Amino acid sequence: MLLLNFYRHHQKMKKKQSYFGFAVLLWIIFSASTGVEAQSSTEGFISIDCGTAGNRSYVDGITGIPYASDDRFTDAGINYNISDIYSSPSLANRQLLTLRSFPDGARNCYTLKPLVRGQKYLVRAAFLYGNYDGEDNASTGRPLQFDLHLGVDLWLRVNVSGPSNLTMAEALFVAAAEFAWVCLVNTGGGVPFVSSLELRPLKAWLYSNVTADQPLVLYRRLNLGGTTLAPFWGTISTTSPIVSTDGDQFEAPSVVLQTAATTTDTDTPLSFYFRDDTALLEFYFALYSTEVELLPPNATRVFDVYLNSQLALGGYEPPYLQSDYMYNSDPRTGSSKYEFVINATLNSTLPPILNALEVYYAMNLRVNATDANDVEAMMAIKAEYRVKKNWQGDPCAPKEYAWFGLNCSHSPLRVVFINMSSSGLTGSISDSFALLDTSEYLDLSYNNLTGEVPDFLGNLTSLKVLNLTGNNFTGSIPSSLLKRSEEGSLILRSVLVLFTNHTIPGNTRSKKKTNTLVIVVICCAVLGLLSILILAGWFIWLRKRGKVLVTSSVTRHTEATIAQKTEHGPHPQVDSGKFTFNHLQVITNNFAQVIGKGAFGTFYLGHLDNVTQVAVKVQSQSTSQQTREFEFEARQLLRIHHRNLVSLLGYCRDETFLALVYEYMPQGSLKDHLQGRDSLSRTLSWRERLIIALEAAQGLDYLHRGCLPPIMHRDLKTSNILLGEKLEAKLTDYGMSKSFSNNTDVTRLEMVGTPGYIDPEFHTTYQLTEKSDIYSFGVVLLELITGQRAIQSGRSKVHIVQYMASYIAVGNIDAVVDKRFRRSFSSNSIRNVTDLAMQCTADTSADRPTIVDVVNQLKVCIELEATSENGTDRNVEGERSVQFSALEVEGSNHHLGPR
Repeated sequence: MLLLNFYRHHQKMKKKQSYFGFAVLLWIIFSASTGVEAQSSTEGFISIDCGTAGNRSYVDGITGIPYASDDRFTDAGINYNISDIYSSPSLANRQLLTLRSFPDGARNCYTLKPLVRGQKYLVRAAFLYGNYDGEDNASTGRPLQFDLHLGVDLWLRVNVSGPSNLTMAEALFVAAAEFAWVCLVNTGGGVPFVSSLELRPLKAWLYSNVTADQPLVLYRRLNLGGTTLAPFWGTISTTSPIVSTDGDQFEAPSVVLQTAATTTDTDTPLSFYFRDDTALLEFYFALYSTEVELLPPNATRVFDVYLNSQLALGGYEPPYLQSDYMYNSDPRTGSSKYEFVINATLNSTLPPILNALEVYYAMNLRVNATDANDVEAMMAIKAEYRVKKNWQGDPCAPKEYAWFGLNCSHSPLRVVFINMSSSGLTGSISDSFALLDTSEYLDLSYNNLTGEVPDFLGNLTSLKVLNLTGNNFTGSIPSSLLKRSEEGSLILRSVLVLFTNHTIPGNTRSKKKTNTLVIVVICCAVLGLLSILILAGWFIWLRKRGKVLVTSSVTRHTEATIAQKTEHGPHPQVDSGKFTFNHLQVITNNFAQVIGKGAFGTFYLGHLDNVTQVAVKVQSQSTSQQTREFEFEARQLLRIHHRNLVSLLGYCRDETFLALVYEYMPQGSLKDHLQGRDSLSRTLSWRERLIIALEAAQGLDYLHRGCLPPIMHRDLKTSNILLGEKLEAKLTDYGMSKSFSNNTDVTRLEMVGTPGYIDPEFHTTYQLTEKSDIYSFGVVLLELITGQRAIQSGRSKVHIVQYMASYIAVGNIDAVVDKRFRRSFSSNSIRNVTDLAMQCTADTSADRPTIVDVVNQLKVCIELEATSENGTDRNVEGERSVQFSALEVEGSNHHLGPR
C-alpha cells in the first residue's frame, strides 16, 4: 500500500506569483522571498506587532507588509520592549522587539477580524522572550510554558527555553465565523506573552487536507537546500526560476525550490526522521523535489521513497525547474518514530535530491464551540456595554475559561444563564439579547439601564427568571411578560411602578374598570404615605421623650415558668423576659454545662420547665454604663421575630452581671460543621450550604430592612450562624453592640468584629454601614464554597478573599472547592456563588450588592441547583426544601415586632 501519493501535473506550465508559497518556510526565508514573489496586494492580511504602543502602524521595510499595534484586537495585557541585550541590529525582524505580556487572568485572547466565513487561512504566532521583565526566566532549566489556543482548541503548548530563542507556532484552518480567536492560557508555567500575530488568506485549492473539521498544525518545516544538515549531505542550486503547474496544492516559493539537498554518491541515501512520543498524532507529510541541474544526456536521477521501511513511492524522477511534491492524503498515525529513507535506484547515475519538506498534524478538536448565534449575540453585548471581566474568547468553552456570569447547556453548547447584575451597564437593554433564544435566566439588576423594557423579552420562551430591579426604566412592562408572570412560567422581578393600562390580550376587563382601579390604587398609596408620615412623626416624638416604641400588636410571652421548688428554693415569676441571677442558676444547674464561647461571653445549656432547652450567654465583666446600654438594647431585641434569627427569650441584668437567654439550636454553629468537630462526622452538601446561606441572608435582610431603626450585625461569621434540628439557619449575636440610626448612613464606632470578617474600609474610616455586613457575608460564602477558614492557618496567614482571587485569576475555581463534596455539585452553581461572594467582598463598599440583591441571587442559585445539568432533581434524600422569606419589597421598612 502506497503511503504517499505522488502528483505530476502535465498541464501547461505557467509561472506563479504567490506570497503563500509553501506557507512560508521560515520567517526569515519568507521575508526575504517576498521581495521576489510577493502578491501585489495584501488584502485580507492581519499583521499585528504585539506590544507596539497606541494605535501606531507601519510598513515593514523588508517585506513591505503593513503592521498594526494590538490595541484593537485585545483589551488585556501589558506592552513591553525586550532587553537591549537582545535587540541588536542583527535581529532582522522589527516585530520581535516588542511583545505583550498577560500577567492577569487565566485566558487572554486576540480577536482577529474581519474574516470570510468558509475561507482557508494561515495563522502564525511568534514568541521571543528577550528577558523583557528582567527576571531572567526562560532558561534551559526553567523554561516558560503556557498554552496557545485557536478558538476553543489547543493549538500548541508553548515552551520558551531561552531569552534569545525564537519560538514559532503556525496553523491552517477554515474560518467558521467572521472572526477567529487566538488565546494565550496561563497553565502555571510562567506569564504568557506573544511577540507577533499574522493571519493570511489562502487560495481555496491549497492544502487540500485542511477542512472545516480538520485544522492542521505545523510540526516541522525544513528548507533542506539552505544548509548542510548532515556530514554526508551536500547542496545543489540554480538561479533559474522554478515554475509550478495548474492545480499545485502547495505553491512552494521559487527561492526555496532553487536549492536542494543531496548525497555524495548513489550508495548513500537521504534519510531523516521525526518522533511522536505519544504515538497519537495524525501526520501529513509534504516532500518537495525539483531538479535544479540540467542533466547530461546519459545522466539520470531516479529514486525510491520509503517511510518506516515501507515503499511509499518508487521510481520517482524529479522534473527539471518545475515544482513537484509527494504527500499523503490520509493521515499517518500510531508510530512513535517516522523515518524517511530516499535511495537512488540501481539504474540511477545521480544521488537522490530533496528541496524541502513540511510536516503537519491534525489539531485535536476535543471541545465543542458555543453556538454561533449565541457567540454573535454575546460579542455584540460585550461591545455595546464595553464589558471587560474575563469576557474573552468563546463564551462557554472550554468550560474552565467560560465567561464570568454565564452558564451554558451542553450538546449543543448554548447560553442559558446570564448574570450581569451590578456591572455598571448604561443605556438601554441591548437588542442582541433577543438572539439568546435558549436563555433561562437573565439578571440585569442594579445597573443604570434606561428606556423602556423591550417587547422581545416576552418572546424568549425559554426564559424562566428575569430580574430588572435597580435600574431607571420608564414606561410599562410589556403585556407578554406580565402574562407569563401571571401564568407562572416566568419569575419577573422589577420595581418599575406602573400606573398605566396593563390589559392583557384576551382579558375581558374594560379600560374603564382598569382606570378606576388605577385611581383606587393611587388614593390608597397617598393615604398609606400619609399614614407612614404620621407614624414616623409619632415615633420621633416618643424618641425625644426617651420612650421606646412598642407597637400595639406586640404580644410577648417570654415569662419563663421555672420549677417552684429546687435546691435553691422558690423564686418569683419572670417579668417581661427579665431574669434574675438566681433564675439563671436554676435554669443552668449552676452554670454546669458550657456549650460554646463567643465575643460577648460564654454559652451555658439551660432548661425551662425542665423541658425546653435554652442557651444562656453570660458576660463576666461589665461597667455600669454597659449595663444600662445592655438593658435598653435587650428590651429592643425582645421585639424582633424572624424565622432566620435566633429568638431572644429574655435577659438578666443583676447589678453588673449581664446575660441573655436564647432559644437553643441543637445542631451547633455553621463553623462546627465546616471546620469543627461536626465536620468530621457529617459533610454539609452543596445544596444544604446554599440553603443555609439563603436563610442567613434572609435574617440579615430583616435586620437591615425589617427593623426600625435598622440593625447592623457587626460580627457576622460562621460561628454566629446557628443550625436547628433540621439544619435551619438562624443568626445570633445580632444587635447587642449598637443599633445604627435611621437618619444617617454611618455611625462612628469602636473596633468591632472578628479578624477576617471585618470590612477593610473600617480600618481607614472607622465607620460601619450595612455594606460592612455584606462584606462579612461574602467571607461566609467563600467558607461555604471552600470549607476553609477566613484566614488561613500557618505563617502566611492568607485571607480567603485573596486565596480565592488567585484561583479565579487562572480560571481554576474547581481546584478550591471543598474536596468533601466529592464532585457532587454543579460547577455552574459554584461559579455563580463565587461571583456573588467576590462582589460582596469588594474593597469598596459602593461596589458591593445590597442584601436584597444577595437574597435574590441566592434564591435563583437554589432554583437552578435543584435541576442538574441533565434536567433531573439534584435534591438528595435527607435534604430539605427551602422557605423563601416574605420580605420581598425593596425599600420597605418595618417597625420592630412580630412577623
